[in-house]
Amino acid sequence: MRYFYKLNCFLYRREVQRVKDADQERALACYQRQKDTVYKLAWTYCGDKCRAEDIFQEVFYKYLIYNPKFKSPEHEKVWFIRTTINLPL
Repeated sequence: MRYFYKLNCFLYRREVQRVKDADQERALACYQRQKDTVYKLAWTYCGDKCRAEDIFQEVFYKYLIYNPKFKSPEHEKVWFIRTTINLPL
């Protein structure tokens, strides 16, 4: 199990490095805005701390990979909510 965690961390770091400097600031700001919502929603849906942390990490990993552009803060929040809800399924 620990091997997969290390592999996941490695892949996560590699993808973060691909993000441009300007996008890193935008991604960090988005993370700060959405982290509580994503974690609470993941915890509510799965009821397990470890699974909620996995979902939390996967949602932000998808954000970094797809790098979506949002029209408004509401659109951003809805994207994170829908992505979080769809992951446990």
